Amino acid sequence: MRKSSYVKIGAFICAAILLAAVAVILMGSGSMRKRELLLETFLEETVQGVSEGSAVKYRGIPVGTVKSVTFAMADYRPEDALPGTSTADLRRAIRYARVVFAIDTSDLPDQEAFAELLEKQISDGLRAHMKSQGITGLVYVDLDYEDPGKPTLPVPWKTEYRYIPTAPSLAKTLTDVVQNVAQEIHGFSDLKVDATNLMTRLSSLIDNADGTVAGLRIPLENTLDDLSRVSKNLAEILDAIRDDPGRLFQKPANENMP
Repeated sequence: MRKSSYVKIGAFICAAILLAAVAVILMGSGSMRKRELLLETFLEETVQGVSEGSAVKYRGIPVGTVKSVTFAMADYRPEDALPGTSTADLRRAIRYARVVFAIDTSDLPDQEAFAELLEKQISDGLRAHMKSQGITGLVYVDLDYEDPGKPTLPVPWKTEYRYIPTAPSLAKTLTDVVQNVAQEIHGFSDLKVDATNLMTRLSSLIDNADGTVAGLRIPLENTLDDLSRVSKNLAEILDAIRDDPGRLFQKPANENMP
């Protein structure tokens, strides 16, 4: 091989190395300039489909990525609970899933002003929604608004990062609806059982009443017969008096005359 060929190959390799070095430097400088605001939220439902690197969007616009998905009890201990936290709330909270995510704030000039604005948006109902990306099974975090009056999960700790409450996912909402319907149906079943018991008791009372009436029927019939005979006798007496009123003043034949 001629000497000029070696020179060309060496120059090409040096140029490639130089370009790679420049790319690394540029990427490093870009990552150094990148600023992120870490946030976290908790869910009392499955986080299937959410993982490190999942997208975070604000009303559908990409704004960041998920950093970690863990159990709340892996990052917070019972002794970290705020004063006044009930045992029931604490036992409920340690079952939460914790999602830490970051929003890219590199293009924002005032980080503190953005943090204050974010707090106001949370007060106005900004919530973290878990939404599915079609049929892929992947889930992303979408920041959108809900009625601020709706209750949120009670969080018994001072969180490591700024906390954004979650809104129930569509799957969780549908599950709750189905469970509520099932409970209502179960309630109707209980009501049917209660109604059956009530009808049985009423039937028993009616049977007892029939027996009581049957027991009174014969004495009542006898009394009516006696009253009928007395009425007949009185009618005969009245007829006799009407035919001969003087009989009222006649003495009985067997009485002695004075």
